[in-house]
Amino acid sequence: MKLKMKQAEIWVDNHLRCNSQEPCVPCVMQFPNFFQTSYLQILDLSNNMISGGISKWEAVRWEGLLWLDLSHNFLTALEQFPGNSLEYLNLHSNFLTGNITSSICNWSQLTVLDLSKNNLSGTIPDCLGNIGCLQLLDLQMNNFIGKIPNSFLRNSDLSHLLLNNNQLEGLVPLSLANCTSLELLNLGNNKLTDRFPHWLESLPRLKVLILRFNRFYGSLPHSIASSNFSTLRIIDLSGNKFTGTLPTKLFQNLRAMKEKPKEWLYSSVFQVGRRIGRGIVQIPEAYGDRLEMKFL
Repeated sequence: MKLKMKQAEIWVDNHLRCNSQEPCVPCVMQFPNFFQTSYLQILDLSNNMISGGISKWEAVRWEGLLWLDLSHNFLTALEQFPGNSLEYLNLHSNFLTGNITSSICNWSQLTVLDLSKNNLSGTIPDCLGNIGCLQLLDLQMNNFIGKIPNSFLRNSDLSHLLLNNNQLEGLVPLSLANCTSLELLNLGNNKLTDRFPHWLESLPRLKVLILRFNRFYGSLPHSIASSNFSTLRIIDLSGNKFTGTLPTKLFQNLRAMKEKPKEWLYSSVFQVGRRIGRGIVQIPEAYGDRLEMKFL
C-alpha cells in the first residue's frame, strides 16, 4: 500500500520519499514531524528548501536509517547524524561548512558517501580510507586542505574517488594501489606536487584518470610511456608542469582507447543496486565533472 500527497510518497514498509523537482511544486522547508518512528529505513528529502541541520531529536528518531538523501537543499551543519547503520548518504549541493564529523567513520557498512559541492573545509579524515565497503567517495568542489589520506585498505570496494576542486597538497598516496576495484580517479584542480604516479598501472580496472591543473612535474617518457594502462580510456594531464616529449609508445600502450566503449564515459556515472530489507533499492546517478580526453 502506498499513500501519495502531491510530491510526497509514503511507503508503509519503512520508506519515505518527498522531493520537488518540478516548477511551482511546494517544497519541504523543514524536516517532517509526522513520522516519529525509529523504523524508517529510507528517507529521500532531496531537492527541497530544508535549512540548518539535523537536530538531536531527529537523529534519535532516525537511528534505523540505511539510506539518507538530503541533496540539493540549504543545509549548513554536519553536527548530528542518525545511528551507525547508514549505507548511503548523499548531501550533495548544500551549504555545509566546517569539518567532516568523525562520527561518519563509525559507519562500517557505508557504500556511498557524497558530500560534493559544499563549503566543507579542514582535512579529510584518515578513517575514510578504512571503510572497506565504500564504493563511491565524492568530496569534490569543497575547500579541503592538507594531504590525501594514505590509509586506503587492500582489496577495498572503492570504485569511484572524486577529490577534485579542493586545496589538497602533497603526493598521490601510495595506498591507492590497494584499491584494485578503482575505475575513476579524479584529483584535478588541487595543489598536488608529485611526479606522474606510474604505479597506478597496477589497478586492473582504472578507466578514468584526471590529474589536470595541479603541480605535477617531470618527464613523461620515463613514467607513463613505459607503463601499461591497458584499461584506461580517459586521461587528462593538462595544466601541469610536465616536460619532454610524448613518444608514440605512450599511445600504443593505451589500448582501451582504440576500442568502442560499452558506455559513455565522459560523465562519471555511478549506479549501484543495494538490497535493503526485502526490496531492491536503485541508487541515483552521481555525476562528476565533465571529463575530456587531453594530453596537454
